[in-house]
Amino acid sequence: MQSFKQSKKLLIFSLKREKIKLSYWLIGCLSFVIIGIIAFVLTYNDPNDRQAMVGAMSNPAMEALFGKVIGVDNYTIGAMYSHTMTVMTLSLISISAILLVVRNTRLEEEEGMIEIFRALPTGKLAHTTSAITLLAIYNIILAVLSAIILIIFGDNSVDVNGAVLTGVIYGSVGLFYGSVALLFSQLSSNSRNATMFSLVFLGLSYVLRIIGDSGFELISWISPLGLLYRTKPFVTNNWWPVLILFFGTIIFIVISLYLQKRRDLGSGLLPSRVGKRSASRLLRTVPGLALNLLKAPLIIWTLSLILLGVTYGSVMGDLETLIAGNEVIEKIIENNPDQNIVKQFIAIILGLLSIATVIPVIQIVMKLTTATHLYH
Repeated sequence: MQSFKQSKKLLIFSLKREKIKLSYWLIGCLSFVIIGIIAFVLTYNDPNDRQAMVGAMSNPAMEALFGKVIGVDNYTIGAMYSHTMTVMTLSLISISAILLVVRNTRLEEEEGMIEIFRALPTGKLAHTTSAITLLAIYNIILAVLSAIILIIFGDNSVDVNGAVLTGVIYGSVGLFYGSVALLFSQLSSNSRNATMFSLVFLGLSYVLRIIGDSGFELISWISPLGLLYRTKPFVTNNWWPVLILFFGTIIFIVISLYLQKRRDLGSGLLPSRVGKRSASRLLRTVPGLALNLLKAPLIIWTLSLILLGVTYGSVMGDLETLIAGNEVIEKIIENNPDQNIVKQFIAIILGLLSIATVIPVIQIVMKLTTATHLYH
């Protein structure tokens, strides 16, 4: 037990330091949940509108983005929420968990924080244990509040059992990908690689789910995202995928703690890539250095926006069917009889996409600002 000595005090320290960032992430994730359920209740309270959505959501592009349509015969608000929101919300929560764990383990090790803690009477695994506990607290709060939000704002089809299951899968996916990030924090020698490997693992999970939903059912089960999608809250309420993921989480945590105890402080178990002896001519310039630092987020955001554009483009042919007769959407669009309603809807979508393009710009500016303060 000496390895875990002072874990509680380190946890309190981490909670005080992380409370603002975690609050922002909680607000963001919960806003995603509450906006989704309220939007569905207000916009698709007519069963005919929901059934019209089934046809539009059954094309390959939409299935790749959201998953196969569930509850086809009775596409309730609960089924619609489970179908369209599960994968997106799981991905968002997974990213928050990955960043949380890497920030509180490998990054602190890089910055010398853990070396300071080790100088005090703390156990070798105390800091890692506090990070795991912090991750658990964050995901439990997220799970409970998500379930409460769904129960309060959902309609009759959003029952308590389905809401609780939804909250549980939200919490369990955060714990799982947090444990994945913990493992990569032991394998990698720096926080950048730990984050990158963890996000690549998440991306592969997403791709495997897409392949599985395209007809290779077994492959989708390999993906944690695909596995949790098969819980089908508000439709069949399957709990067994959660248990499988829970065991996977325990295994990753145990392996991570074992590796943490055996490796040297500041090192990773994977060998670091040997860099070039001299920088390229482009890297010696300010724009070249900035491009090198930002190439990963630039690639990710470019691909994400392209995927988003392709997704919207794939349903353009069905827009008129989806919009026609839906009074709520027509009010939102403020239908102008002199213009085609589909064109008006496209104008709104383009406006939203233009807002989305601002996010990577802000991220890039913040990253450059952080790098400037760090190295000057």
